[in-house]
Amino acid sequence: MDTVGAGDAFTSGLLDALAAAGLLGVQARPRLRSLSGPLLRSVVEAAVHSASSTCRRAGARPPDREELRRHLEATGG
Repeated sequence: MDTVGAGDAFTSGLLDALAAAGLLGVQARPRLRSLSGPLLRSVVEAAVHSASSTCRRAGARPPDREELRRHLEATGG
């Protein structure tokens, strides 16, 4: 419908997923550098869903955390 805000939504989804996994901040750098494949996949899936949800709406309206959580639970992400 509208790609306005998709890049910002991707970035915010990525940062939110990294924060939820405890992978942000100086103290998390070693864990971030050795991120496992499955965890990396789930972080990127959250970011992609955030961006794709934004594209399905008019205007820059990314999903909120609860919407993103429900989608990821429903899809096994």
